[in-house]
Amino acid sequence: MTFMESIYTELNNIQQVSTDEFSLRWLGQSRSYFSSLRARDIDASNTVLMKLMHSFVEHKQDRLAKQVAKELASRASKTGFCSTASKKILRHAVALHNKQTAATDTDFVLLM
Repeated sequence: MTFMESIYTELNNIQQVSTDEFSLRWLGQSRSYFSSLRARDIDASNTVLMKLMHSFVEHKQDRLAKQVAKELASRASKTGFCSTASKKILRHAVALHNKQTAATDTDFVLLM
C-alpha cells in the first residue's frame, strides 16, 4: 500500500470521500489522478503532497496534515542530491528569506 492509499483510507474513515473527490478537492488534481496512481502502484509527487497537507490544514484535519508533513520530511532526508556544503548554503538562504519576510508571515521551509 502506498502512502497516498493509506492517507486516503484514513480520510475515508473520518468522512466518505470518493476517489474522484479526493483527486479534485484534496489533491488539487484531475478527477482520475488518484485512481491512476493506484492502478500504476505509484505514489504522488512531493508537490501534490504539499497541496494535500495544505488541504488538510484548511479543513482542520491536523493529524492527517502532520502525517503528510512527516512523509515529506522522510522523503527529503532520503534524497542524496545535495552535499553537506550545499545544504548549509541553502539553510542560510532560507533563514535569510524568513528573516526578511518575517513581517509578512511568508516563512519558507526547506526539506532536505
